[in-house]
Amino acid sequence: RGMVNPRAHIVALVKLVLCRHHIQGLIHVDLDIANGHAELGDPVPLGLLLNELLTQSAKHASKHERKSRIMIVLRPLAEHRCELLYTDEGGGMEQERFLHEESLSAQLVKILAQQLNGTIHLLKSDVITFQLTFDNGERGEIRMAS
Repeated sequence: RGMVNPRAHIVALVKLVLCRHHIQGLIHVDLDIANGHAELGDPVPLGLLLNELLTQSAKHASKHERKSRIMIVLRPLAEHRCELLYTDEGGGMEQERFLHEESLSAQLVKILAQQLNGTIHLLKSDVITFQLTFDNGERGEIRMAS
């Protein structure tokens, strides 16, 4: 457990996934994550979960050659809880089907959410958003290092 820069970590992950799928021009990613270092507990399950969601969006965007916009929000909720919101506005991923199917990818996302003592839901509006609420280690907050 230690201090990480969640924004830098997620920016690097996004670049890696988009480059791996050769779709840098097809997907635009907006991030709403504080700069600076923060205590996030174990960032590995969160990074793996985001990697899986980004990979699914990238696969669908490249298959349909359709431009897409992804929004990723990471914020503290209450003590010991955080929220990750992941929205693929281009419809690159068939989100509703994704969580209900028994694919390896869907199972992996559910398992990683459980490792974070979290739950993952779909929020429906004009677009569908994955909402992950999860424990943030012992102190339970994203806090800036002093």
